[in-house]
Amino acid sequence: MPATLGDFSRHEVRAAQQLLATLVNHPSILIEVGEEVAELQLPVRDLDRLRAALLDFAAAHPDLDSDAVKCHLSNQGFSAVLDRLLHRSVYQLAQFARPDSAVAESRAAVSLILEDYRGRRARQDAGESGPEHAEDPDAEVRASSRARH
Repeated sequence: MPATLGDFSRHEVRAAQQLLATLVNHPSILIEVGEEVAELQLPVRDLDRLRAALLDFAAAHPDLDSDAVKCHLSNQGFSAVLDRLLHRSVYQLAQFARPDSAVAESRAAVSLILEDYRGRRARQDAGESGPEHAEDPDAEVRASSRARH
């Protein structure tokens, strides 16, 4: 079960928001990365629940479009979570998550976010902790920058 917000860094929460906003706005990417996204445990309960609902819907409807995803998630009780996810404050840090961003840019950014999750999981599995192993606070900025190129 996901921990409370206080147990996670701002970076982890932002990465989860950016990942989900991107997948909601570009659901075709979810088909490509669904298995890996299914293995994630997101840092905030509402985000993790939305991730699970998004995956369930994608499994039943492989030809997704963003409007259908948003409608379904809203009908499942995620309207407030979607309002926070699809907010300009998220898009300011992650332009690749915007609905009008190029799918290739969004796909590249999702790959980088998932790479960050894999690295964090590998460090946790190895039992490493402490400030020398903290996640890179600039990783999301680089992801956004790399995705634009």
